[in-house]
Amino acid sequence: MRADTVNIPVNISAEAVDFSPDKAGYICWAVTWQQTVYIGEDVWSSDFIIPVEIKFGYAPEVRTEYEDEYESV
Repeated sequence: MRADTVNIPVNISAEAVDFSPDKAGYICWAVTWQQTVYIGEDVWSSDFIIPVEIKFGYAPEVRTEYEDEYESV
């Protein structure tokens, strides 16, 4: 595995999400983070694939059914 296939986690947080006074010492925590992990073959590493048009959309409307609403860069 290449070193650049997993990025350092960002936006790390932990917070208590549940407390039950009837269960002494019971508390539940939620830990969240964002991290990019590249899985599979890099389709952009080839000299044969050159993008000619780049478009973007705003989440959550980023699936195939919203492709007509994408904006060109």
